[in-house]
Amino acid sequence: MSRSNALGAAGLMIAAIGLSPGPAVAGDDSDHGYAYGTSDGFSYVLVEGDHSSVSGSGDVSDYAKVRKLKDTWGPDFMWIKLDGREYVITDLDRYEKARKAMAPVRALGKLQGRLGGQQGKLGARQGRLGAEQGRLGRRQGELGLRIAEINLGLQRAERRSNSRRALQRELDDIEAEMERLSEEQARLGELQGALAAQQEPLAREQERLGAQQAEASRKMAQEVRRIARDAIEDGAAKAIR
Repeated sequence: MSRSNALGAAGLMIAAIGLSPGPAVAGDDSDHGYAYGTSDGFSYVLVEGDHSSVSGSGDVSDYAKVRKLKDTWGPDFMWIKLDGREYVITDLDRYEKARKAMAPVRALGKLQGRLGGQQGKLGARQGRLGAEQGRLGRRQGELGLRIAEINLGLQRAERRSNSRRALQRELDDIEAEMERLSEEQARLGELQGALAAQQEPLAREQERLGAQQAEASRKMAQEVRRIARDAIEDGAAKAIR
């Protein structure tokens, strides 16, 4: 299971303002930024610090809206949208509980990000090997065509003519080169196999983490929704729309 599939199973996806959609890592390594989620009509953004990175998905207007709210509510608050109404929570206890609820998903997202980086490096090496194999294959094709031409020339040349001897020497050289190319292709194939073997355990780990992240995301959504409802009921959540 990929990271995006794991998050999708729990009603979450990840994105970054000004960046392409990315993994389930909120903010940067210092965990400052925005943590965003949406599930069954419930949306939330946890704003942390002054960084501009954003984790989450949904209507991009939510991100722009939350950025503007920072001017009023400061660098640390939680924006929620529930039952069509929007609220801001600045209560430190609720804020920290929500942040704690999101921590497991963030941690798993970072682990998956690192695994993805390793897989990307292996994939790049496989790509370079594939390009070299393609180059060798093209050369083998060219030589194959030349062998066919030489064989035709040998059939037409006189038995002891100089041209026949020249063609035979060229044929011998080409066949020697073809053998070297075949050996190099075999070597590259072995390297490709070794890289593929390294990819397999990484893929299994990604799948395992994806399953964990799906469950962690489900629990996070439940907990944050509970925190939001409690805050609305006791007035800790301030209605802004």
